[in-house]
Amino acid sequence: MAYLEILSGYHIGQRVELVDEMRVGRAPDNDLCLLDPSVSRHHARITPYRHGFILQDLHSSNGTKLRQASLSPDTLQEISPGDLIEFGNTQLRYH
Repeated sequence: MAYLEILSGYHIGQRVELVDEMRVGRAPDNDLCLLDPSVSRHHARITPYRHGFILQDLHSSNGTKLRQASLSPDTLQEISPGDLIEFGNTQLRYH
């Protein structure tokens, strides 16, 4: 079972299972709603891909980082177990 572990911010310690496409952001209509003012209303998307998942920044204001490198908006990047993901100031680990 793939999941995200939230490492910082308001939701620290929470685990979120990844099954289908997941929209991430501050707005309540997201699948993963992060209460962090540095997170855009519709920040990123995580989508199933082959045997794992891909990450896509949705033109967020404060950016998305994967393994400490900034993602260009709309770029699809495969994520691997152990990867650190940052949405604004919120850090998550992919397992």
